[in-house]
Amino acid sequence: MPDFKHITLTGIDDRTDIRELVRLQKRFPLVEFGVLLSWSQQGSERRYPSFQTIKAFNEAGLNLSAHVCGSAARQFAQGETALLDHIFDQIGTVRFHRMQLNLAGFPAEKFVPLPTEYGSVKEIILQRINADEFDLFRERLGDYPSVLLDASGGRGRESAIVPLEGPFKVGYAGGFGPDNIEGKLSFLLGRPEVGEFWIDMEGRIRSFDWFDITKAEAVLKKCYKVLLEKNVYPVYDTHNTFYEGGRKIHLMNEETGRCLCGFEPAFFNEVNLGHPDSPYKSTMEYVSQPDPDGNLCLRCKEIFINRMQRYTL
Repeated sequence: MPDFKHITLTGIDDRTDIRELVRLQKRFPLVEFGVLLSWSQQGSERRYPSFQTIKAFNEAGLNLSAHVCGSAARQFAQGETALLDHIFDQIGTVRFHRMQLNLAGFPAEKFVPLPTEYGSVKEIILQRINADEFDLFRERLGDYPSVLLDASGGRGRESAIVPLEGPFKVGYAGGFGPDNIEGKLSFLLGRPEVGEFWIDMEGRIRSFDWFDITKAEAVLKKCYKVLLEKNVYPVYDTHNTFYEGGRKIHLMNEETGRCLCGFEPAFFNEVNLGHPDSPYKSTMEYVSQPDPDGNLCLRCKEIFINRMQRYTL
């Protein structure tokens, strides 16, 4: 059963308008911004922002993932962390939610057992070209909890999607962009063997090799359009309440901490226990009407769809 987690837009750089990234993250909370890290190219190549810029990304509260390239990634795969430690020392207190090791094509026999955490990073992603290459890694070292399948390596070259089934979280990449993302995401959401997954793109959301906000926003709008068409609601945290007749799910606005329908989460227990003095007693009629297909509060659903339609049009 597909469980969609992230839309990773990789390669934000020194020219990227941070205010625009913040705007996109508020509108599309599934977005994750990938920051490319390299021992030799940081701050000197367009796709590798300076340490100062990376700190500014962090200070803006962006949802960041580290994408480690070159010798630092290869050394990490062989049990050495000196180069990566140096890069992170330069970055300072920047918080990355996830870290990806760009190691497509790195021979399986050269790997040592990889950790699943590094410092404050609680999810490490192993990049492989395809499922066959990942299988070679698994034969040597066993299952790994998080893997990105990417034959493109940030060059925007499109490749066929072959879903990977197993006890791991899987990222799919390879030529994803505004022109094809609807079909790619629809395909993945429609495959029963797909489990927990995300999508990643780099080359096709750039112009003159600089990160292109317009292309990035176009991708996000089209992704959310697909999610709406397939009745997938991953944007807001859900909060459960129980009324006579069954379970109701409310969508919570992450910025305000309130349910979209106006229901106050602090009073969930009062309502569930039938507290006679609950200030929401008179509103139960409209907030407790469930969506027939998923027990989603109809008022939350209507408001959510109206908002997302405005963002995706």
